[in-house]
Amino acid sequence: MFNEVEPLRFASAFIFSLILYVLGIMTGWYLNGYQQLSDTGDLSANLIEQKLFPGASSRSEQATGQQIDHSVLMVQKKPILGTTQHSAPSSHIATRLTDDQVTFLTSLHQLRLEDALLLYQQHERNNSPDFFHLRRALLSTVDQMEKSPKGLEVLEYFTQYYYDDQPLLERYATQLEKQNQLQRALEVRISARQFTSDEIRISSQTRQIHRLARELFKQYQRQQKLDQTLPLFQQLATVEPDHSFYRFALAQSWLQTGSPDSAIQELELLESDPVFGQKARDLLAALLPSPEIESTTSGAIPLQPWGQHFIVTTLAGRRQPLDLLLDTGASVTTLPPYLLQRLASTGNARRIGQVRLSTANGIRSTNLYRIKTLQLGGYELRDLDVAELPLDDGSGADGLLGMDILGLFDFRLDQDSRTLTLISRK
Repeated sequence: MFNEVEPLRFASAFIFSLILYVLGIMTGWYLNGYQQLSDTGDLSANLIEQKLFPGASSRSEQATGQQIDHSVLMVQKKPILGTTQHSAPSSHIATRLTDDQVTFLTSLHQLRLEDALLLYQQHERNNSPDFFHLRRALLSTVDQMEKSPKGLEVLEYFTQYYYDDQPLLERYATQLEKQNQLQRALEVRISARQFTSDEIRISSQTRQIHRLARELFKQYQRQQKLDQTLPLFQQLATVEPDHSFYRFALAQSWLQTGSPDSAIQELELLESDPVFGQKARDLLAALLPSPEIESTTSGAIPLQPWGQHFIVTTLAGRRQPLDLLLDTGASVTTLPPYLLQRLASTGNARRIGQVRLSTANGIRSTNLYRIKTLQLGGYELRDLDVAELPLDDGSGADGLLGMDILGLFDFRLDQDSRTLTLISRK
């Protein structure tokens, strides 16, 4: 006899099995998602540690018997139920991110810089082992912020307190330059050079300062804003007075501010410079009038013979007689040091720079003076440049009268009558 209850039992068992099957699938999906989440969290912790603390030990090294403080961040991998594990047994793995390190990094990224600085200084004062990691984190963080304004903000804040920290200053100057803030970058490098005694570092910073100064000069020259660079080039010329570019840039800055007299003083110091001498002379020619020639009387100037040469008597400063040896082969008029100092003491001459002369003993550098007036026959010449050079030829003359003065005239030397006739070319 057919039992009507059996089909009902069979249907119930089938439905119950189906429910268990569905529950199994859902449980597997859940556990697989949990494992991925755990793996992702562990990987993120590794990445944070590697990025922010590149010098720290690896996780596997820290898991082998080291005693880890309970305040550090703990990460535990969880196995997937019902799967075969081929990896090493699971264990507690500690990162090196202490509470203070996390707070410090968070403060940096959120630009809570006062909090970050206080924590940094606290560990520094206490000579804490953690300070090494905070320092590494600081340098690593500003490197990661290289293309962000945040990096400059962090560096500016920390260098206000750590103004002699060379790695921080180097990063600050580099990031400023990359954002085209050349003047501020130059100022930072000047500060960095000032606060180091290492010769190699000083030499490196000096090269960078020279390069940035030229780039800054070109930038402001294109914008016709050289007047804004005046304080900077005054400072640079004071620190490196022999670096001729600074004086040339300073002269241009003075011209931009409408101070030609100050520009002339700088340019006169560059007249004999091998690099900027010609540019300085060209600018001076445009700024300074030619030596003034004033005729008082006409007639030939008597000469005194000395061998095959002649000596002419002149008057400097309207009071100081000078016997000068005519020398058409000399390009510059010269006087001995004691006479130039005497003229300078009375306000009739002033030192304006240096000049290189070719002499019988080779090329030498000497002082260059500017004389207010020189009386030559019936002519009075003003603002003449004279080189300092003693004349030891036994002639008894005080100095040489060169072509820089004779060339201002059409002159005729009459050896028979021992006279010199001058006709102004103006």
